[in-house]
Amino acid sequence: MTPKQEYSLSDLMSEVNLVIRSSFDKSYWVVAEIANVSTSPVGHMYFELVEKSGAQIIAKARANLWSSKKRQIISAFEDLTQESIKRGMSVLLQLTVEFHAVYGISFQIHDIDPAYSLGELQRQKQETIKRLKSEGLLDFNKQYVLNPVIQNIAVISSETAAGYQDFMNQLGNNEFHYQFNTTIYPAVMQGESASTSIIKAIESIDNSNIFYDALVIIRGGGSNLDLACFDDYELNARLSQSIYPVFSGIGHERDLSVTDMVAHTRLKTPTAVADFIIFNNLKFEERIKNLFNRVSDLSKDAIAEGMYSIENHSRSISERSKRKVNGERNNLRNCSFRINKSSLELISRNRLFLRHQKSELTHSASNIKTTNNYIITNTLNKLTESIKEQNRKKQKETEAINTRLHTVSYLIQQQKNQLNFLHNSIKLSDPGLILKRGFSISRINGKAIKDASMLKENDILETQLYRGSVKSKIINKK
Repeated sequence: MTPKQEYSLSDLMSEVNLVIRSSFDKSYWVVAEIANVSTSPVGHMYFELVEKSGAQIIAKARANLWSSKKRQIISAFEDLTQESIKRGMSVLLQLTVEFHAVYGISFQIHDIDPAYSLGELQRQKQETIKRLKSEGLLDFNKQYVLNPVIQNIAVISSETAAGYQDFMNQLGNNEFHYQFNTTIYPAVMQGESASTSIIKAIESIDNSNIFYDALVIIRGGGSNLDLACFDDYELNARLSQSIYPVFSGIGHERDLSVTDMVAHTRLKTPTAVADFIIFNNLKFEERIKNLFNRVSDLSKDAIAEGMYSIENHSRSISERSKRKVNGERNNLRNCSFRINKSSLELISRNRLFLRHQKSELTHSASNIKTTNNYIITNTLNKLTESIKEQNRKKQKETEAINTRLHTVSYLIQQQKNQLNFLHNSIKLSDPGLILKRGFSISRINGKAIKDASMLKENDILETQLYRGSVKSKIINKK
């Protein structure tokens, strides 16, 4: 039996060290993700590097950056990237392979390429943009039409973030004294868990059964890596499909995040988002004021025109009435003059006749006296009857004039009644009074609904009430 060759552990480790040194006698540029990083009290940095396939780790190793090289390498990296070395960062490192009998295999870091990290972030960002665009999600949220008044607002942010406080102060202290209803949905706004946390907040908002005019996502700025979550595909794919128009105010002025691109409205800071909402409502108020003034002016013009028309009609009727009355008075005077003249003539003729009769009676026999008395009596009766007939005609003419005057007064009263009716009709046509009586106006896409055929299931209706407005969804159409 061949005797066994025995080695001590240290001898075997020495041979392994010789093999490794002879096989890996140069430096290598290696791409890896930083799974963890720590710094020792004396300034050394210790890295845990991994390579992943999807969510699975397929390789893992330790790497050391000694304090003697740390300042030069880290300073150069931070100056170019404006970022610090962090967990989750993809880096390109220059490594040499080291072996220690106690600590095993590790890598010694000699350099870190900052250009790779910058390029990797941009590459991932461009891939996200390309994918969202190919799926029709990049501009999906921009299809929403903003409500003329934005009042109910869902906010995704950190409650302790300065950007959130700035947003709330700007809304609450607006110079127009507008009132807003805001509900915060807290989320982690940076780091590895930010994307998942924000997606959960979006889900909570969409499933809340609360109608919001807008979804606002805000934070107070930060470094490129701090804001890297806003270039994440899963986050932006979900955000773009929110049922509410999205406003972004991430506070990153140096670059445009993918979240800014998928948002309905992108603004630089949380304060700018608040200002946009305030002035959106101000524009609606000004439109309402202009419409009110327009209706008021049209009403005043219509009333003035009606008054002018009535005054003209009244003046015309009055003048015609005066002319008619004056004409009738002249006719009465003429009739009276003719009656008086006829009476005088008749009396004069009768007097002559009586004198002639008296002269004849004087020479006639007494038996003719009775006949003459009869003639005189008959003549006087005719004269009296004639005068009475003239008086009756005069009375009829006077009554006819009074009837015409009564008709004129009735026409004037009718014109006044019509004027009052027009005034009340205009007053009742005031849109505000119509809404106040319980009526409402329903619109779809800004157009008033006049026919049920304009609607289909799942349409979103906006209903304007006397105070405020509501939105509803068509579930069933009959």
